[in-house]
Amino acid sequence: GENEGEGENEGEGENEGEGENEGEGENEGEGEGVDLSIHSADTNGDNAINLSELLRVIQLFNVGSYACAIPPEATEDGYVPGSGDTNCTPHASDYNLQDWIINLGELLRLIQFFNSGGYNECPDQGTEDGYCPGPPIAG
Repeated sequence: GENEGEGENEGEGENEGEGENEGEGENEGEGEGVDLSIHSADTNGDNAINLSELLRVIQLFNVGSYACAIPPEATEDGYVPGSGDTNCTPHASDYNLQDWIINLGELLRLIQFFNSGGYNECPDQGTEDGYCPGPPIAG
């Protein structure tokens, strides 16, 4: 079923980088047809993070890394757990040292969106990831 593998490889594993890859990551903002106003965890595009979307990112966190899903492999979000091809737009949750690893702080940020009932793109407000928590703004 969906979200198999939850709980695998749990542990402390820090995996903090050495300052490399800070700032804009490779392919950031260059996605072909990618709507950057929608968070990559938000697979149904409703500007809210539901439980299954949150659990998917928890799966990526628990495995310790993620990579691009390469056709014919298809996933709901375009990513696969583990190492592999990184020639796609990185996950929106991977913003603080964009290293193809979703760390605890980045996961907690997504949990904040889940708890607040949604998120909105707000690139001019100086947030760490370009999104602000809160119910979706009708537009």
